[in-house]
Amino acid sequence: RTGSGKYAFKRRGRSHLLQQKSKRQKRLNRTVVAHSTNFRPLQSLVPTL
Repeated sequence: RTGSGKYAFKRRGRSHLLQQKSKRQKRLNRTVVAHSTNFRPLQSLVPTL
């Protein structure tokens, strides 16, 4: 979770073999804040955070 209580996550499949991936794919590697409509489902999936 972030300092303000939102959920942050990283997208999948961006950990290795980055030479052959496009610039767009590598840019999507950044951390993303989950949308507010997904807050309740995430809360039930990850109750310890």
